[in-house]
Amino acid sequence: MIPYLWLEQVEGARALKFVEQQNGKTLQVLGGAAFEWDRDALASIYDRADKIPSVSPCGGYLYNLWKDADNPRGLWRRTRTPNPSWDVLLDIDQVAASEGGDWLLTRAAFLPRNWTGDFSVVARRQRRRHPARVRYGREDLVRDGFGLPEAKSDVEWLDPDTLVLTSSYGSGMATTCGYARTVRLWWRGTRTDQAPVIFELPANHVIAKCGDDHTVVLARMWFVDQPDTFNSL
Repeated sequence: MIPYLWLEQVEGARALKFVEQQNGKTLQVLGGAAFEWDRDALASIYDRADKIPSVSPCGGYLYNLWKDADNPRGLWRRTRTPNPSWDVLLDIDQVAASEGGDWLLTRAAFLPRNWTGDFSVVARRQRRRHPARVRYGREDLVRDGFGLPEAKSDVEWLDPDTLVLTSSYGSGMATTCGYARTVRLWWRGTRTDQAPVIFELPANHVIAKCGDDHTVVLARMWFVDQPDTFNSL
């Protein structure tokens, strides 16, 4: 019998109790006054108003997820100017408060540079789980965006109305590890279960992945088969 196999039931009562016990042991060793001093010192550094923002360039804009004491989940924003006046595209704390969920912005993916228009992909999740609910669309995530229920998911843009979706959502779409087994083409305005599969793995592999490469003249999409923890094809 394989020891600790029951930990595969990540939301199971036994697994959760085990994790709680291990967290308690860790806090007994690493917690206390020294930990609290380090935590508060680091928080004061990360929350400084004069810290240098980390930016991602796209379409003539510089994008940044800004976090401080007033915005612990962050402001997704952009600017064009060297002395920036930021345009806030999404207030993650406001979204969390309005929807009653502990949402985080986990990733933003942009359209290929050869496409016009300023689109983005925004993924949000509950803090204690893998990506739970994901929304994709224009900057403000409004009416004509893409929406996906709870699942371990990721996407790349193919064009302004098409996503390349890797997700465990749907019947037969998850590996035994619970990750995406397939890659699908998902068109705006269609249901996820209508998205055709363009790449798939055996269920006993770990995960299927895809990624775009726009460093060359003709854009390419890579498909990756990860059959186990240590190998990718």
